[in-house]
Order: sequence, then structure tokens, then C-alpha cells
Amino acid sequence: MATEPEVRQYLRRLRFKRRLEGPRLDLRPRVHAPTVLQKIFKQRNQKRSVYYVTSGRQIPEEEEKAEGVGEQESEAAEEGSRKNEKKGKQKDKPFWVPPDEHFAPFVAFQKEQTALERRKELALPVHKKPNARTRLTADLLRRLHIPDEPPPAEKTMVDMDPEFYTIVEGRPNRDRVSVREYISHIRDLVRVRLKIGYNEDESILVDEQFRLERERLDQILGQQKQYVDLFDQFLAEDHATSMELLKKADLAARLSAEKDAEIKVWIRTKGVLRTQDKSLPLIQVRHYEMLSERKS
Repeated sequence: MATEPEVRQYLRRLRFKRRLEGPRLDLRPRVHAPTVLQKIFKQRNQKRSVYYVTSGRQIPEEEEKAEGVGEQESEAAEEGSRKNEKKGKQKDKPFWVPPDEHFAPFVAFQKEQTALERRKELALPVHKKPNARTRLTADLLRRLHIPDEPPPAEKTMVDMDPEFYTIVEGRPNRDRVSVREYISHIRDLVRVRLKIGYNEDESILVDEQFRLERERLDQILGQQKQYVDLFDQFLAEDHATSMELLKKADLAARLSAEKDAEIKVWIRTKGVLRTQDKSLPLIQVRHYEMLSERKS
């Protein structure tokens, strides 16, 4: 059996050995505690999975029908594929910009799609609304999918006439330019610009007058509101004063009625005394009369 000094020496050597080896690394996988939302929606036992989206995966038909093919992937994608085929390129560019004639309708289509998606998100219940974390992982399959063939082209409305470049095709250009026509065109242009400037000045003047009238109207409305508030305050004070006067009048009327009743009692008492005993001295009768006059 080991003695106490031997046990202490063994423990001292063991601590020194562990100090030389350094801290032990815990290589076991740690399981994170479930969050509050996972507890609420009963998702605490779900395993975290990783999905690798490549070009070999196909978009589900339901998602493709729900989302649809946008106008941004219609004619611009077809024209881009044609250009790439002419140049001999087999792969499409990951980022593209539509041509100039399709840029305006493309921007309008993007705004409409953004507004539509916003309305759809507002219509969702609270527990299904997207946030900053879910937006990064939403629709990964559709956003990262590289189609094998471009989608079919769709008709779009553009402001340019399709025969714009074909009307003057094949016509010879005139060598000489008429100076008179050039000067007349310049004069017409200057005249039109003067008219435009005059109309703009008139519109600015009308806007300034409207602004001044609106400020004056707001000032009048503010004064009217102030007058109404002062009049309401005056009515409240007048009502309080009148009610106080009515209370004082009621109190004075009640005191007057009490005095009248007391005077009548004294007069009745004086008459009874006169009838009962006519031999009262004149001084005592005069005393009762003075009391009755003082009460009145």
C-alpha cells in the first residue's frame, strides 16, 4: 500500500506530465442546442443537410409553372445565343445586359416583377415570411440552374418601329446640302426652343403662385384654429362663471327664505303675546318688536 508522500509525488508527476502535453482537444462533434423557433415549429430533431446544385439537376415542373419564364430571358437570351453560335462560343456568359432597344421594357418588367413579389410576401403568414437568412437560400435550384437550351422567345413591346432602318435602305446620300434649308431648320429649332422655354417659365410661375397661395391658406387655417380654440376657452370660462353665480343666487334665495320664515314666526309670536296678556308692560312689547325688526 502506497504511503501519503508517494501518492503526493505521483500526483505531482501526473500534473507535470499533463502540463507538458498541453490541453486536450475535444474532437467530438458538438450538437447545438435548438433555437426557440425550432422548438415552436417542432424542428429540433432535423439533421442539417448540404445540397450541391449543378447543371445536371433539373428545375421541378411545379416551380417552373409557378414562377414562369420572365421577359428578361426571352428575346435577349435568344439573341445572345445566336451571337454566341456565330462566334463559336458554346457557353453563355453568366451575366448579361439586354440590348439598347430592349433595356427600357426590361427595366419596366423588373419593377413589375419586384412589386408582384412584394405583394406575394405581404400576403404570406408571419411564420412563412422571408428574412435576410432565408432569402440567401431561397430558390437555389432555380437561380443556380444553367439551362441546356434557351427558353422560347416571347413577344415584347418596343418603342422602335421595325421598319425604321429599312425605309432609307438603298437610297443614295445627297452630296450637297442646301444652306437655305439648313438655316430654316435652325430657325425652326430655335423658335421651338424659345416656345418651350416660355412655357416652362409660365409653368414655373404658376407653381410659385400656387405655392404662395397654399402657404397663405395654411396660415389662414392656423389662425382660424387659434380663434376657435380661444372662443372655446372663453365659452368654458363663461360657463364656469355663470354656474358659480347660479350657485350663489341659490344660496342667497335659500337664506332669504329662511329669514322670511323666521320673521313670520316672530310676528306670530308677537301677536299671540298681545292677545294672551294685554297687561304686558310697554317696555317688554317694545323689546319683542326690536327683536323682530333685527331679524328682518
